[in-house]
Amino acid sequence: MVKEIQYKSLFPKLERPAKDLFNQLQASFLKSEYVDQVKYRVKSIHSFSKKSKTMNKDGTFKYNSPVSEIQDQIGIRIVVKYRSNITPATTKILKLFAIVEDRFAEPEDPTSFGYEGKKIICLIPRAMVEKYSLPIDFFEIQICTLFQYAWAEANHDLGYKPAAALTREKKRKMAWAAAQAWGADQIFDEISKKTS
Repeated sequence: MVKEIQYKSLFPKLERPAKDLFNQLQASFLKSEYVDQVKYRVKSIHSFSKKSKTMNKDGTFKYNSPVSEIQDQIGIRIVVKYRSNITPATTKILKLFAIVEDRFAEPEDPTSFGYEGKKIICLIPRAMVEKYSLPIDFFEIQICTLFQYAWAEANHDLGYKPAAALTREKKRKMAWAAAQAWGADQIFDEISKKTS
């Protein structure tokens, strides 16, 4: 409960720095033909509360101090057209911000299909931390393709946060849709390389 109260007071203070980071990234990618859109969000109070209660396998809490440890309170999403566009987008981000983590998220099991995308944890520039008196040091950038983005948006409401528990059949259908999106992503990327 203390964690929620802390974040409720912090939540409105994150909008301005989030918008500043978004504006910087949007300006940097403005002339990039391979970027479809740049979006930002401040993590909702409900989502923060849920994440702050994440448990480790040994039954202990993952976050001892969620407000300072949860790194995606400010999130930026960059949607690129094709898979091969992820690398130049990442290169540009590496020139703009200090990076503390850079990984590609995908299902561990190669026969499974689900969320995919590049996740980069960046340091908020020191001048911005001081300007807004922020108690956080990090923000997250996600880079995904149009197909990854479309699947993630649909899955967020239907699979990740469904109104009711999904049946086995519905889960299989979600996995099938993810596989189709993955396949389309591969094909369009291949075609784009051959025609450019």
